[in-house]
Amino acid sequence: MAGLFPTDPKRIRERIGRYERALKRELEAGYSRDGYGKRYLLGPLYMLIGDVDGALASFDWYEEAYPDDGGEPYQYLTWALALFSGDRRQEAFNKLYQTMLENLYLVPFLLGRNPQLLDVWHGSNFESIEYAVAAPQELLSLWDDVALQWA
Repeated sequence: MAGLFPTDPKRIRERIGRYERALKRELEAGYSRDGYGKRYLLGPLYMLIGDVDGALASFDWYEEAYPDDGGEPYQYLTWALALFSGDRRQEAFNKLYQTMLENLYLVPFLLGRNPQLLDVWHGSNFESIEYAVAAPQELLSLWDDVALQWA
C-alpha cells in the first residue's frame, strides 16, 4: 500500500479534484463502478488534509451515488473516524461496527493488538489478516489517542 496517498496537501487536493471529476463523468456515463476504487479513496484523502467536513460530504455522496456498494475496510475505518471527529457519535459507532464486519482484524490491529488468524472463510482479500496488516500508515496515524480510546 506504499505510495497510495501523496503527502503534500496540494497534491492531495489535486487528486481529490481529479477523482471527483472522473467519478462524476463515470456516473454520468452509466458506469456503476470506477474500476480503480477511487470512490473508496475520496473520504480518506479529505481526512489526510484535515478536512472533516469535506470527508463527511464525500462519504454522504458515496452512499447516495453507490447505494449497493459493499465498501472497503480502510474507507470504513476512516469514515468512522470522520463521523467521530464530526461529533456524530452514534453514526461513528455504527460505522466502526461495520468496519469490523468488513475485516475482523483491522480494528484490533489499529488498537495495537496482535490479531490472530481466525478459522473462518474469508470471501474476499478485503477480509484477510494480510489486508489489515497492510493498512496504509497514513490512515492509521490519523487516529489520535482520544479516537483510539473511543474505538
